[in-house]
Amino acid sequence: MKQMAAFLTMGMAVVVLAVTAGLAGNVLFEDKFTAMDAGWGVPANYYFVKDGKIIISPPVGTAVAPINQSAFFPNDMDASITMNFQKGAGEDRASGFLFWVNSATEYYALMLSPNGMVGVLRSVAGGRVLMPAPWQQSDAIKKGEGVDNVLRVVTKGTQGTAYINGRQVAVFSGQPPAGGSQIGLKASSGDTAANVVAFSNFKVVQP
Repeated sequence: MKQMAAFLTMGMAVVVLAVTAGLAGNVLFEDKFTAMDAGWGVPANYYFVKDGKIIISPPVGTAVAPINQSAFFPNDMDASITMNFQKGAGEDRASGFLFWVNSATEYYALMLSPNGMVGVLRSVAGGRVLMPAPWQQSDAIKKGEGVDNVLRVVTKGTQGTAYINGRQVAVFSGQPPAGGSQIGLKASSGDTAANVVAFSNFKVVQP
């Protein structure tokens, strides 16, 4: 009887572990930025990896939006990244990460600015921009230079939920690309001074 009880206990433990693993989801992509992955392109003086972060500092008055070329991902995803404004002189210039990317001009992005604004934008062909989740102030954002903020988007079907530092900040609707999509980053500088944005711990999980 004791052996049977021990066997059942072990079996239950295995089931619990299996369920827990299932809830955690299947990791589709993870980059800790220990080195520049070729999927992000070629390093440059404004775009490089250092100390477990990818650093992007666009020239004044411009934005840089590298799209990872390693894979297409299911549109239903749970994606998160840590972002840090090492220099945030252009306080109203937002940076963040791209999801549901169809091309260099067609994507969605969860963006936040050094002055504490957050929004979800959609870039469409022809240079047009929509705001599925309009800009808003949120006390979920940690303001200031050198401060980490964790950005997260969970999508299912045509619906998405955005989080900053574990707090829900927006629920939005969209039109994900047919057949899967890519991911990317975006950093923007002000008209008179460059921002320096550091990204780390990028992870995409299939829920």
